[in-house]
Amino acid sequence: LVQVAALSSALETEYLEDYRRGVSEVEALGFRVEAAPLTDVAKAYWWAAAPPADVGRELTELFLDRDVKAIWALTGGRFTLSFLDALDYDAIAANPKPLVGMSDIDVLNMAIHSRTGLVTFHADNVAFGTSDWNTLSETDHARQAEAYRRVLTSIEPIGTLPALTTWETWRLGRAEGRLIGGVARASGRHRPVQSQG
Repeated sequence: LVQVAALSSALETEYLEDYRRGVSEVEALGFRVEAAPLTDVAKAYWWAAAPPADVGRELTELFLDRDVKAIWALTGGRFTLSFLDALDYDAIAANPKPLVGMSDIDVLNMAIHSRTGLVTFHADNVAFGTSDWNTLSETDHARQAEAYRRVLTSIEPIGTLPALTTWETWRLGRAEGRLIGGVARASGRHRPVQSQG
């Protein structure tokens, strides 16, 4: 079971089709997908689905729910800083599972990693990300799907991730070290920064 959670922006009517396409792509990977209670177009609190304490509580409950095997962010936004103190990091550490998302979700990725040591995944959100997989070539779509299957089902190191775009070098050279994901944005739509590191 993959649970889609509104961890930043709420689900808005104008993005319902993106959301549905994204869910279809995750289901096509072989997973059962359900929406967490706050992932509902009827929910609204400023630019989020609910007050910070409620979003933090729901995320903690998703980590505690033994039926939920992965949590996938609906979209990014500008809300996650508001509920970091509402998370139960001990409960999250005791119930590890993949958390997938990017943009504003990177705040969660970094907070959870720094407080628990757990690995989370800077990757496509459901409404802006997986919903665009239908624009990929057949080969890239298959490579992307396989990478996500590995992330969500294997405890083995992921290895090299497929690049979906041409690599851009800002400064020639070579580096070694830990790589932490960060916010990425292209053409008004959020896109993950992908690495071979």
